Amino acid sequence: LIEIDRALKIRPDNGVLWWLRSDTNRLKQNYGEALKDIRRALEFDSTIPGAHWVHGFLLLQRRDREGAIRAFDEAIQLRPDYGQAFTYRAHARFGLKQYDAAIEDLSIALGLAQTDPAELHRFRGWAKGAKSDHEGALVDLDIALELYPDNPEYLSYRAKLKAALKDFEAATADFERALRIAPNDDEIYLRRASAKREMGDLDGALEDFNKAVALNPDNPTAYSGRAMLRSRRGDRDGALTDFDRAILLDPLEANTRNSRGTEKSHLGDLNGARQDFEHAYGLDLSAEREFKLGFFRGCAYFEALDYNAALVDLERAVRADSQHAGAFVALGKAKARLNRIEEAIADFTRAIALRPNEIDAWLARGEAHLSKRTLTAAIEDFSTAARHQPQNIQALIGLARVEAMKKNFRDALSLCDQ
Repeated sequence: LIEIDRALKIRPDNGVLWWLRSDTNRLKQNYGEALKDIRRALEFDSTIPGAHWVHGFLLLQRRDREGAIRAFDEAIQLRPDYGQAFTYRAHARFGLKQYDAAIEDLSIALGLAQTDPAELHRFRGWAKGAKSDHEGALVDLDIALELYPDNPEYLSYRAKLKAALKDFEAATADFERALRIAPNDDEIYLRRASAKREMGDLDGALEDFNKAVALNPDNPTAYSGRAMLRSRRGDRDGALTDFDRAILLDPLEANTRNSRGTEKSHLGDLNGARQDFEHAYGLDLSAEREFKLGFFRGCAYFEALDYNAALVDLERAVRADSQHAGAFVALGKAKARLNRIEEAIADFTRAIALRPNEIDAWLARGEAHLSKRTLTAAIEDFSTAARHQPQNIQALIGLARVEAMKKNFRDALSLCDQ
């Protein structure tokens, strides 16, 4: 850095020198200074592919994923075989849930053969897993493990995939092997906690989250993961404490603030919830921020029984994302509470068309039909929900209420017994 500064005194308009200064600050993790430097570099010379890559990397650090993608696009346009630019553009796209595009970038990077293929297969497997292609993800993880058989990160991620595929015995074996290799790796415990949560072993998941926190008390992901588990177990105060700690450690993570806002709304703190949602909106630089603010704040208003305010925000959410089934369910519920039953049924029907296994949509539409006394339609909706989830209590109660309305009290009692 000293030598570069000396050179810049002689050539202050040299873009390459500013790029080198930025990259040096990046390696020193002086990201604010590095961003200033790279902007100077690009002012003087916008034809350096590596400068655009550094710019993209720094924007990614600030969670400006869309800006990062534009920077990596510039780097690739200048140098079409720039493997690192494809790899990091995949990171940005993954963060925006553009999983197919991320997988495409990683496949190109693998073809260019400039980066460790094991890591690219690991990341491509991660992206496939995120879009629920667990079998495809497993193929990539197997390849990564052929190259590095004792990599604990790869083993633990493969274990998580096997758990998602209900191969619990193989998942347990991979987790145990990973922990024998790296017994103090908090990330392995976090992955195993996530897998146990999906398996329904909430006590085991909590134990692993606690172990991860003990091993690395400065990892915000451990606290936010434990917070969501505590919320699911009904420990809302414990969840709020963990969300507070996660935000203290990583104040720029918008999703954690949205989750804390939801928790506050469950606890009746609507003002605190609204502040969290609006703060998250300010932090979130993605195209999803309009949806998130409308959806989370709308749900909070619904919890507070302010259905008109909920309606305004939830309509904002579905305008921002017309493919989100859960948003249409929430919007329909608000309309139902305002006695706009036909509109509510239309929203629930839209949710079902978008996601046929959306249980809440079938249940909510069944309730709406029940309120109109269209009993045949109600039976169909509650029965469909019960087929998807045979032990769903709300579906069974809905069917019991229909039978009671039809004066079939014996059948209604039998359903209540179930």
